[in-house]
Amino acid sequence: MKKKYAKYIALLTLIPIVFLTGCGSNSAFEFNIMNELFAEFEEPEEPETPDVEIPSDYVRPVLPEELNEAYINFSVELLKRSLTEGENSMISPASVEFALAMALNGAEGDTLNEMLTVLCPNATTEELNAFVKDLDSMMTYSTGAEFHIANSMWTNETILGDCLNETFANTIKEDMNAEAHMLPFNDKAVEEINDWVNENTDGMITELLNEIPPEVAMYLINAIAFEGEWEEEYNEYQIDENGIFTNAAGAEEQARMLNETSVDYFENDSATGFMKYYEGREYAFLAMLPKEEGAIEDFVTNMTAEDYMAFYESHTTEYDVITKLPCFTYSYSLTMNDALTDMGMPTAFTEGLADFSPMVTDPTVNLYISNVIHKTYIELDENGTKAAAVTAVEMQCESCAEPELREIKEVILDRPFVYAIVDVESGLPVFIGTINSVAK
Repeated sequence: MKKKYAKYIALLTLIPIVFLTGCGSNSAFEFNIMNELFAEFEEPEEPETPDVEIPSDYVRPVLPEELNEAYINFSVELLKRSLTEGENSMISPASVEFALAMALNGAEGDTLNEMLTVLCPNATTEELNAFVKDLDSMMTYSTGAEFHIANSMWTNETILGDCLNETFANTIKEDMNAEAHMLPFNDKAVEEINDWVNENTDGMITELLNEIPPEVAMYLINAIAFEGEWEEEYNEYQIDENGIFTNAAGAEEQARMLNETSVDYFENDSATGFMKYYEGREYAFLAMLPKEEGAIEDFVTNMTAEDYMAFYESHTTEYDVITKLPCFTYSYSLTMNDALTDMGMPTAFTEGLADFSPMVTDPTVNLYISNVIHKTYIELDENGTKAAAVTAVEMQCESCAEPELREIKEVILDRPFVYAIVDVESGLPVFIGTINSVAK
C-alpha cells in the first residue's frame, strides 16, 4: 500500500470461535503439527508498499451470471436488514461474504446448506470458494485503485492445540490464502492480533480487541484495504463550502458540496443517479437518489436485487449530468444475527442444531454462531474515499458450563440517498450504504 494522501477503504472481518470444552487428547491434529503446517506464517509480513504487480498472463475473471446475481441479492438483502432508522449506514457485503465463506468451509448438514443458500443458492462449497477467489483476484489485480486483502486464522493453543481438524485448517490456508497462528490466548495474543489488524488495514483500524474471553477458541479474520483517488479530482472552484443538505429529520445542515458535470447517468422508475470513477475505471462511486422524498429506509426496504440491477443497467452517457455530492464522514455498527437468520440461515445460530463439526476432530465440541457484529467508518471528500469496517462472527460451544448540447439532467444529493462502491463491469457492490445526515 502506498503511504500517500490518496483515499482508501479498509475493511476487516473477524470470526471468533468460542467454546468452553477442551478437546480430547486422542484427537488427530497435534499442536506441533499445526505449527509445522503453518510455519511460514509465524512471522506475518507487512503489506507491500509498492503497487501489486499484475501477472503478465492474468485475465480478469468473468463471474458466472448466477453467482453474480446471488451476490447482488445477498448485498441488497443484507443492507435492508442492516439499517437503523434516521441514521447513516454502511456495510461491506464483500467482507461479510469472505468471512462467512471461511466459516462455511467448517460447516455440515443443514448449517452448510442454509449458509450456501444465503450466500449463493444452488452452489456447492467448491463453487462458492471459486467465486470468492475470483472476487479476490478482481480486487487484488485491479488497475488504478488498489486493494490489499488478507485472511488469517488464530487458534487458542490451550483449547485447540490437539484437535483442530487438519482438513479444515488446510482449506483455510490453501483455498482462502489465510495465515495461521496458534498461541495461548492471553494479553500477548491481543497485542499480536491488533498489530495484524493495524498492518493489514494500513493503520485505519488500530485496535480490534481489548481482551479475549477465556472460552474463545479461534478467530478467523478477513481484512481488505482499498486505496483510490478520483479519476478526475474536484478543483477548488467545484467545491461549495456552504452547501445545504436536508437531513432525514427535515433540518438543514451546512455541507461541503462537490459540484461537477458528468455524463454517467442512471434512472429507473424510482431513482436517478450518477457514477464517479476512481483511477483505472474498474471501480466507481455510485449514487442512487430516490425520486420521491421520504425515509431512505422505506426506499431500501422496497428495493430488490432486480431493481438494483435494472438501475445499474440503465447506465447511459447521452446526457450532461449536473451533480452535487456532499462530503461526509461517519461510523456505523450493528449486530447481524437477526438479518442473517431472516435471510435463511437460522440453524447456524441455534444451539443444539448448528453443525460446525468439520472444524474440529473432537465430536464433543459442538459450535454455533452466537454473534455477527459489523462496524464501519467512511470519509469522502474531493480527493476520494477513506473507510474502514470490521465484521466479527463469534462462535460458542453449546451446553457448556463456562463460557454532448444535450438534454440536461440533475442529480443533486442534498437529501438522503443510497450509495455504493462498485465493480464497474459487473455492478457488484463492494460497499453499500445510505446517507441521512452529513453533520459531523
